[in-house]
Parts: sequence; C-alpha cells; structure tokens
Amino acid sequence: MLELWGLPAIGVAIILVISLLGMAETALTQVGLHRVQRMLAGDQGDEAFTPEEQARLLTTLLMLRSILILMLGALTALWAVRIVPTPTYLLACLSLTTLVLVGIEVVGRRYARASSDAIVSRTLALLRKVNLLLSPLVNLIFWMTSPLSPGEDKLPLASLQDLHEEILELKSQGLLEEADTEMIESLFELGETIAREVMVPRVDMICAQVGTTLGDVVALMKEHGFSRIPIYQDSIDTILGFVHVKDLLTDIENSNRAITREDLREVLVVPGTKKVVEILRDLQAENLALAVVLDEYGGTDGLLTLEDIVEEIVGDINDEYDQEVADLEMQSDGSAIVDAKMILEDVNESLGLDIPVDEHETLGGFVYGQLGRVPKQDEIIEIDGLRLTVVDVNRRRITRVRVERLGVEENVA
Repeated sequence: MLELWGLPAIGVAIILVISLLGMAETALTQVGLHRVQRMLAGDQGDEAFTPEEQARLLTTLLMLRSILILMLGALTALWAVRIVPTPTYLLACLSLTTLVLVGIEVVGRRYARASSDAIVSRTLALLRKVNLLLSPLVNLIFWMTSPLSPGEDKLPLASLQDLHEEILELKSQGLLEEADTEMIESLFELGETIAREVMVPRVDMICAQVGTTLGDVVALMKEHGFSRIPIYQDSIDTILGFVHVKDLLTDIENSNRAITREDLREVLVVPGTKKVVEILRDLQAENLALAVVLDEYGGTDGLLTLEDIVEEIVGDINDEYDQEVADLEMQSDGSAIVDAKMILEDVNESLGLDIPVDEHETLGGFVYGQLGRVPKQDEIIEIDGLRLTVVDVNRRRITRVRVERLGVEENVA
C-alpha cells in the first residue's frame, strides 16, 4: 500500500517544495538589494543585506532544488519499476513527472514575479536559518567556484531598476528636488533614446557648399547664431565636414577666400537608429562635436551635436543667440499654439488628447499625413473631436499648428 500511494504522495510533496523554492528564488532575484534593505529597515532595524548574502541565499535555494529534483527522479523511477517493471512505463512516468514539475514551476514563478515583495518579506527569515544550517555546504561551493567568480570589487552594487526605485523613494520622501529627479530620470531614458528622436531634422539644417567664401559663411553663422556650419559637396547628402567660427575668424581678413576641404573639421557619421549614449561615447572617443545622421538610404536625415545630447539630460540650453520659443502656448480661448516639431506623445500628455501616434512622430507629420499634400496657411483639419489649424508654413514645412477641441454643438452638427 505504501508503494502504491505513499511514494506518489511523497513525490507530490517534493514537487510542491521545489515549486516553493523556485518562487523564493524568483522573488529574491526580482526584488533586488535596495528593496530588501528597506524591508529589513522597517521590520528589524537597520540590518544590512549585502550582495554576498543574496548570492549565498540563491546558492542555498539552487542547491536544495537540485537535491530535491534528484530525489524526485529517483523516487519516480523506484515507484514505476515496482508497479510495472518495464522500460516504457518507466520512461512514461519520468516524462509525466517532468511535465508536472515544469508546469507547476512556471505557474509558481509567474506568481512570484507579481508578488515578489510579499514572498521575500515572509520567507527571508526562514531562508537565513536554512542558509545557516547548510553553511558548510554553501561555503564549500563558494570555495570551489571562487576562481570563476569576478571578485567582490567587480560585483555590481545595484541594478538600474534598484537605482531607479531608490530615486523614486527619495523623491517621495522629499529628499530630492523635482528638477533633480527629472534630470536623473532623463539619464535613464537616454539609454533607450536613438539619434532620430533628438537630432536637428534635415529641413532645419543650416549648411554651406564647399567653395562658399569665408565672409559668406561667417555671415551665415552670425545670422543664425551658430558657431559650427556643416559644409557639403553638391548636395546636403554629401556632408564633407564642418567649419568652426574660431578657425574662420583667424583668417577673417581674407573674407573673399573660398572654403576648401583643408578648412574642414571631421564629423561623425551615424545611422538614425543608433542609441544616443553610444554616439556620445563615440564623440568623446574621437574628440568630435558633431554627428551627421543618415537615413536608411544613406542620405542625410539630420544633425546631432553634443549640445543636443546634453539638453536631453538637463533641458534646453539657450544662449544669447537663441530665440526662446515655447513648444506649446495656451491661448485665452482654450486653444493651444503648438510647434509642429513637437512629439505627438508630448502633445497628448500636455493637452490630455489621444491623437494616434502609430504612424507619425510629430504633430506636423500627423497633419501632413491627414492631408496627403503640402498644406496651406490657415488650412483646417477636423478629426476625432479636434480642429487642427495650420498657423504658419515655411516653404513646404509646417511650423506651427493651432489645436482646439470642437464644442458639443459642433460635434452634433
């Protein structure tokens, strides 16, 4: 009778314990060091929780799970051989046990990810006691694997998720100013930002052709307030380099001299999908200040400078030549005048709208997409309860758009 029901019951109990250990392992990994330390600070005083202790607890859990899985396999084989001593039945029992174990493990780990804080707070004290009991075995494993480990000084002190959560915690406690929090969060976002999202678009680039006189280039710099001007050959798709105002002013007495390739400084050429942090690293490594962004066909898509990257972190930097124009200006009638280059997601967030963002990145691009042609000044689009009016057009480019909600009467009409 024990063989018929006792061994399977023991096997089910082992499967449940393995699942619980897997849940504890997932939760302990998911929570991270800083959150565990906050739990300990709230429950048991300022008790430390170090990366080494986390590694030891995870090793203990892994060791226990491995032992129990071996026991489960042996128990299943013993039961199968005694009930029906054939290889086929043995294989079927082992396969079924494996499927059941995997299924329960998957469900348990998914639950652990959703309830990691609660699981860790309830099991940490027990895990520490078990780790203490098994410390001789854990120490042996650490000693055997120490030549393969990177060393304590090379272990990461915290993950990015830990750091982000710590920043939010400090903000909630009033220990970080709003501006400081925004700057730090911008650093996190910068890791996923690509060149195309922050570059100066092609239509806004101010360039000069090789062979232009030095005086004309200086006048162009003065007119637009730039210290660097890209120089191209034949078309803007062939950027050769750029000239810096400091270099030109040293030879200003020869204002009629044509700009040649010898006057140019090197530019970095990058695809539009490259991450901004990687571009920043390349600019620093090669001691460059300007990058030309290419589209998928190899043509010039835009321009990216060190200042553009810094502004992504600290916000807009306006010098004495910059004319500060707000991206969005609310009007007395409830409408808003919006820069056509403003990102649609930012427009939606600022005005509480739900303009589709799947096909277009900017408000101007959305208006172009709705019209399917070059818009005229004061042209109006009405869509999804909104009226979009083209306020200004510079040649073929929309510069400003008025956004206003349609009234109930207008919607009914």
